[in-house]
Amino acid sequence: MPALRPLVAALTALTALAAPAAAQAPDFTGTWTGASAEGVQAALRLEQQPGGQVTGGYRRGDAAEVPLEGAVRLDGVLQADLLAADGKRHRFEARLVDGAAVVTFVVPGQPPREVRLQRQAPAPPNPLGQPRNPLGASPPNPLAAPPRPAWAGAWSDDQLRLVVEPAAAGFEGSLTVQGATYPVKGKADGPRLQGAFSVQGHDFAFTAALEGDALTLVSEGTTYRLRREQPRNPLGAPPPPGPGAPPPPGAGEGLTGVYDGPAQPLRHQGGFSLEVPQGWRVQEEQEGVLLLAVDASPTPGAMVLIAHGEIEADDRHKSPVQHIAEFGPSLLENFAISQGRPLAAPRAVALKGPGAEGAWAGTLPNGVAAVVWTGAVFTPTRFVAVALLVQQGREQEFLPRAKRLLASARIGD
Repeated sequence: MPALRPLVAALTALTALAAPAAAQAPDFTGTWTGASAEGVQAALRLEQQPGGQVTGGYRRGDAAEVPLEGAVRLDGVLQADLLAADGKRHRFEARLVDGAAVVTFVVPGQPPREVRLQRQAPAPPNPLGQPRNPLGASPPNPLAAPPRPAWAGAWSDDQLRLVVEPAAAGFEGSLTVQGATYPVKGKADGPRLQGAFSVQGHDFAFTAALEGDALTLVSEGTTYRLRREQPRNPLGAPPPPGPGAPPPPGAGEGLTGVYDGPAQPLRHQGGFSLEVPQGWRVQEEQEGVLLLAVDASPTPGAMVLIAHGEIEADDRHKSPVQHIAEFGPSLLENFAISQGRPLAAPRAVALKGPGAEGAWAGTLPNGVAAVVWTGAVFTPTRFVAVALLVQQGREQEFLPRAKRLLASARIGD
């Protein structure tokens, strides 16, 4: 259990507030057809990515198909633009109702126009398609020792170290980041690996591909280019520390990208103070937790939570980075975020006391891509933490202000 227990407990209430956005995941992929009120046939072709981005095309009557692009919002509504040949963009929204896609077109100066479309069943496979050759290459000798894959071994850069070895079901190994080591397992397809590393029971997916003398590892949005580690002479001189050596525990640079605009001071009876960016306010308060109202739109794109409290005695020996590294997966779990992955490895930051920050990305239950950022400042016995849940692509609207909360937090003032 992470040391920031008051914040973890309060996430139950926050998850309930997020329930409308975390409804059953809508899937718009497919071809949708129907007719407008005037009897004109319409067809909508959509392809939805795991992160909620949508591409495709729209055809009306005998006109040529018009390409489109958009994304599924936190409330499960598809918001997209038709990309006309003249460069203009025509907005429409679609929502799933009783198995149908209800599409609403918004044309300036005209009332909204609604079309109800039905998803078409995919075509069955062609039974006369090209069969596989039953007389293909002979199977390998089952008694021969399998060759060692080229990807096997230890790979590293100045941020992480990956060790992979062949196993019965594919490969196994370990991943070391920020001094912490996590188990790795997965499957191999020639020079390509597809696997996951486990952090406190949570699996974070990655892929890796051997390209020349490098192994390119991608954990969704982040890419690492790793080099094979060469064996060293155990009797030789120890290598000098590299420029990428991690800082000692408790050290770190300050936060970057902090909002510097108008803010109101908040002195809390819980024994801490901070500065709340203009336009934000405390919406709800529970024991040890403040929920902020940060987005006045009908479909909020972000939520911000501030927590404060005592660090349990058994956890006071941990560094700020360890606290944040343990707390991040708890945030993902409480927000029901799947396909979670580290977006920015937890790092120490110099605040008004020892601190740390980290970020993760994943997919909400409704298919919308989201980012979770969290940071905290500590004394030997207490903490103040800030957590931000934001729709991917809207980070710059909210993250700098969330960082202002953390950068200005003082404990005991």
